[in-house]
Amino acid sequence: MLDTDGRLLPDAAGTAEPGATVLLVDAADDRRYGAATADATGRWTATALPLPLGRTTVLARSASGASAPASVDLRAPTLIAPDSASAGDVRVLVLADSDADGLELLVDGEPVQALAPGAPVLTTTIDLPAGTHVVGVRYSAPGGRVGAIATSAVTVE
Repeated sequence: MLDTDGRLLPDAAGTAEPGATVLLVDAADDRRYGAATADATGRWTATALPLPLGRTTVLARSASGASAPASVDLRAPTLIAPDSASAGDVRVLVLADSDADGLELLVDGEPVQALAPGAPVLTTTIDLPAGTHVVGVRYSAPGGRVGAIATSAVTVE
């Protein structure tokens, strides 16, 4: 049911009664992560479930019952950034799986730089204007799939 790579927001797929609505929920607290409608053959898919970091067990529920639970351990790269910096280039350090397809650096939720993994430690700089910014990093893959974001607040003076 779940794509359990752990670096990218997982996709889920399964079968249900044709036309059935399938809810993807946390097995522990029923938090809803997504929904899908089964097609005429009963197949359904849900993409990029917004799971939290860490281990989550998901159930697919429809009127006919629930699936067996499936678990994923979602992880993000580690971001090391200063709490404060002077305006201009701010140096950040990223710790990531060296075999990942790609990494994206984000500022205030918007992608600003693609990083090519290959080493477990990457260093880069980003130009930040004065103010408080949220710097983030996430795994990425061809086709636009992305992972959960690790963030750090940076105040630039």
